[in-house]
Amino acid sequence: MFKDNGIQYASPFVNMAEPEMVPKQMYDCLKDVFDIDMAVWLQYLPIDDDLLGWLFGEETQAKKIRSPLDISDVWTSSNSSNTNEILWGAKFATRFPWITCVLRLSSYECGMDQPTYTPTQKIVEATGTLFFKFGDLDSTKPAGSIRIRIETIVHYLAKYL
Repeated sequence: MFKDNGIQYASPFVNMAEPEMVPKQMYDCLKDVFDIDMAVWLQYLPIDDDLLGWLFGEETQAKKIRSPLDISDVWTSSNSSNTNEILWGAKFATRFPWITCVLRLSSYECGMDQPTYTPTQKIVEATGTLFFKFGDLDSTKPAGSIRIRIETIVHYLAKYL
């Protein structure tokens, strides 16, 4: 169904507990999706010690979190790598000054990721970062609903920027 609609599906599995492995794991899954090589890819992943120290340094020094990849301050039951990535991504996005909007894409709202919807939205919106959620993407919804969502995002981004 994805292919028939011109959508390429990718679902990387990464081990956030071993940050040195994350770039390769992400690259291996996404290299064909984004048509990138490893040298371009590495510059965009947020695993550089200097960058993570800049974004999370105050919290690690104050011992609010154990490391820049720690999510225990926002999520205590770390049972799923996908859930961990979602929540850490929200934390990263709210601290990175050039990110003004977070889009949450999902094909359905059940399963292990379902409990992360409200915490993710709260993490993002608490800092004034815009948050939009596209749910039920695999449902048989009219194309007009997607168009309205995109127009809404464009409106708020123009207002915010």
